[in-house]
Formats: sequence, structure tokens, C-alpha cells
Amino acid sequence: MWNRELGKHPVASFSIPPHAPEAVAAAYEEFDRLGDEYGRLRGDIQDLRDAVGVARAADVRAVADAAAAGKPVKDANANEKKAQAELDAAEARLPGVMVALDEAGNTLAVSIAEHRSEWLNRLAEVRDEAASEYEAALSAALAAIKRFTPAQGAVQWLEAFQANLARLGRVSQFSGGKVAVRRERWDLDANTTHVDPAQLLELARKATKTEAEQIDLARQAVRAS
Repeated sequence: MWNRELGKHPVASFSIPPHAPEAVAAAYEEFDRLGDEYGRLRGDIQDLRDAVGVARAADVRAVADAAAAGKPVKDANANEKKAQAELDAAEARLPGVMVALDEAGNTLAVSIAEHRSEWLNRLAEVRDEAASEYEAALSAALAAIKRFTPAQGAVQWLEAFQANLARLGRVSQFSGGKVAVRRERWDLDANTTHVDPAQLLELARKATKTEAEQIDLARQAVRAS
């Protein structure tokens, strides 16, 4: 997994769907391990390059202090040589790790292709199970809101009931109630042609909130953004 025409480095991270067959999961684990090793090695090399500069400065300081004290210096660049040796060793490993990562990525790609049918069947099962759960949950939610609506309306009607007004015929009879979310609280992008169902479900969650609670939730969302 390395397009050398487009980049100097192999692909080091690659996401795959869940429920991978065992062989694919094993290939992915190896690829992920080498990707992590490659990332660590590149980070180590950068740190070691910085360390060479620090070591060089330390050597200069040591020579200056020795000269000021009239003492000989056995090795004027001992620190730099040690740091450079560590850097050279890390840089020498890099090409090999890159090749191993590239090969692991290729193995992963081949494994995915070889086990495509098995994986598709498993994913289809998971998809269908989730779709059934989703439909059942929506049906339950619709049934619950049908029960909630008259109950909420009844609470509001009874809380506002005044006998003196009723005697004068100025109290409306109970009509069953209504549950809705104010349009300005929808938080949906009017310019998009597709809407994430999760956004609609979050919107539907607000339907059981009072007007004051809806306003408070809207304010919280603004502050969080």
C-alpha cells in the first residue's frame, strides 16, 4: 500500500469495517502494529536529530570549560558521536520498516479481497439485525408518543383549569393535547438534501420537553458550539 508516485511514505493507517473475518483481522493487526512502529520510529528519528544538536552544544561547552581550567579533553566531540550513532542506527532501520509496512498493507488488501464474500454475508446479517431493531424502536417510540400526547395535554389542561372561568363558559373542553418541537429548535441545515436520521431522532427527543426546557437545550447547544 504505497503509491510511490504520489508520496515518499507508505500508507501507515487504514480503517476497515467491523466484523472482519479472522484472516483479515489478523492481517490488519499486523499492519496496524507495523504502522505504529513506523510512526514511533519517525518520531524517534526527529528527536534524535534534535539530540545531535544538543550533544554538539554540550561538547563545545565541555571543551570551553576544560580550556578555561587548563585541562586536556580526551574526545572533543564524544557526546555528538554518541548521539549521531543512535541517529544513524534509527535511520538505517527506517527503510526496512517502510518495506515491511508496505508488504503488510499489500497482504491486508489481498486478504480483504479473498474474504470479501464471507465478510459481506456477515455484514449483511448485522445490517439486517440492526434494521429490525431500528424499526422496532421507532414503532415503540411512535406508540409511546401517542400515549404521551394526551397525557401531557391532560396535565396542561388540568393545571390551567379554573372553575370560575368554567362556570362562565370560558374554558375550552379537553381536545387531546398536542406535542411539537418549535421550528427554530430544529437545528437542521436547510440547504442540505439529506438529513442524518440521528438528527431527526435527537429532534424527536425534544418533543417531550416543555417550552422552557427546549429553550434551555437550545441555549446549551449554542454555548457548546
